[in-house]
Amino acid sequence: MKAFGYARADEEADAPMELREVSFVVTADELNDFVAFLDHVRNDPARKGTGESTHFHYRDWSKKWNRSGSDIIILLKY
Repeated sequence: MKAFGYARADEEADAPMELREVSFVVTADELNDFVAFLDHVRNDPARKGTGESTHFHYRDWSKKWNRSGSDIIILLKY
């Protein structure tokens, strides 16, 4: 597993940096939402059998997400 990040909010402006450590500061409710998001990624029927990689944005999945939060992108390789 690899993690990448951007120095600024505009990911188009910077090349992604490979991160060696990632910290999440969450409440119990936010953790539950994140686990549900990961479960959605794992079980998404649209991805099964495609033979390709795809990605999922937390900001698109969560109705609670707001601009002050981080977007978490899962790039799923098959």
